[in-house]
Amino acid sequence: MSRIEFQTGEIVRYSGHRQVLSMVNWQITATTIYCHSVESEVTILVYKDGSVKCVDYKKYGEQGRDALELAKRSKRLGRQLKCEGPLCQRALQYRDKLFAEEESSAGR
Repeated sequence: MSRIEFQTGEIVRYSGHRQVLSMVNWQITATTIYCHSVESEVTILVYKDGSVKCVDYKKYGEQGRDALELAKRSKRLGRQLKCEGPLCQRALQYRDKLFAEEESSAGR
């Protein structure tokens, strides 16, 4: 998993190993995770205000362009695949982890 953070005029990339940096000026961070709800990689955006967005929600949501493909994949795998939408626990857990890391690095 890699994470890109868009900060004031710079991009910081994490890949393979963990680096703790002060994220005072960050506005948005993005990560790609494997989502078992849709059996695919998805990109999650976390904003400084705490809001979260899964970029692939438009793709896999109930009215998404790949909703039919998701239904076919569900049948093939023998289990229901369904995008959890804005209340996705994976996205919310990533946000909470990110803010916990920021809080612990600020306390150093």
